[in-house]
Amino acid sequence: MPKGVRSALHALLLAAVFVGSTSLATHHPQAIGASTAWLPSGIAVAGLLVLGRRAAVVLLLAAVGQRLCIDYLPAVAAADALGVTVEGAVGAWLVRRLRPRLELGRLADLLAVFVAAALAPLSSIAVSWLARLAVEPQAAGNFASSWDSWWRMNAIGILLVVPLVLAWRGASARRQAPEAAVWALAAAALTAIVARFAGPGMPAILLLASVLVVAFLAALRLGPRGATADRKSDV
Repeated sequence: MPKGVRSALHALLLAAVFVGSTSLATHHPQAIGASTAWLPSGIAVAGLLVLGRRAAVVLLLAAVGQRLCIDYLPAVAAADALGVTVEGAVGAWLVRRLRPRLELGRLADLLAVFVAAALAPLSSIAVSWLARLAVEPQAAGNFASSWDSWWRMNAIGILLVVPLVLAWRGASARRQAPEAAVWALAAAALTAIVARFAGPGMPAILLLASVLVVAFLAALRLGPRGATADRKSDV
């Protein structure tokens, strides 16, 4: 496949995954307030980490377009998209500078990801707030008051996605990918079955235990990457 075509497909994939994850997280008015993790942050960092700085333009346009589709004012959409892009760039730069190994087998590797997850959202908060202050001053106070929730959701989103992407880079990971995909689908299917038949009052521990069974079997077959494969059903 020509390099230009491959790059275009990668860019389209990043845009689609980012817009899809953001749309899923904002499909309900209460979704953001109830979120534990903001996965688009992790996707932004991982996307720029894998595809390089040029993908920042793709991320910026995707973020603007997604927000315009949910009736943001153009200036506010641009302000938020700028924050998203800066956050992704800062997170990817930190991971590259700290250079964790792909297998994440050392404490230093884990600390590198934690540092990126802790600092990248601060850049998003600062840039988005300053940009909004310029275009929508009356909303700046309320916007700034939620920085702690913003930081927590974005940091957890980065911690969920970036280690997964790091663990699955490299030739050996690609060889294991087909079987890992089967395990991930098995975990997703089991989750759906348990949720369907247990009813709305299902204890969270029951759902967790059902997924852990598949994760344990995958880990026995594929090692640490097998365990991370089942996290894809949560992402």
